[in-house]
Amino acid sequence: MKIRTAVGRKNSTNNFYQRLDPAGRILIPQEYRKRLASDEVWIVWAPPFVAIPHLRVMSPHQRDEYLKYLENLPEKYQTRAYDIQLFTEHWSRYRTFDELGRILLPRDFIEYAEMKDEVAITGNSMLFLWARHHFEAWRKQLVSRLEEFSEEEQRVLRWWI
Repeated sequence: MKIRTAVGRKNSTNNFYQRLDPAGRILIPQEYRKRLASDEVWIVWAPPFVAIPHLRVMSPHQRDEYLKYLENLPEKYQTRAYDIQLFTEHWSRYRTFDELGRILLPRDFIEYAEMKDEVAITGNSMLFLWARHHFEAWRKQLVSRLEEFSEEEQRVLRWWI
């Protein structure tokens, strides 16, 4: 699959690439800001068991719902859910969009996600921010394994890749 490389533009798979400015700000396209339905967001590290580092951007409501979901998992998952909940609460920062639609990413978050210049923005209601090289590696790996998924899973995954 071929993707466009223009920064600041939507590619053919419904993802955006944006440049991280020297201050650590990134412009979130308006269509993504509308999906969050909030000018206030939480930036959260991906849990430590996720192989490729990235950041998650969610509205305060989404974060609350996510934490409630973890609390209500079946008993056999509670230890893992509790670890994720603590991780989410500790490794998250509250931010608001500026008048240009940018958010300031904390330096330690930028370092964790290995973001240097270009950032891929993906997602639907919850957004995911990836260093472009990590996103493209993840995407390539997913495409190569697509036949391992059911038809329904493939249909959903094709939207992302």
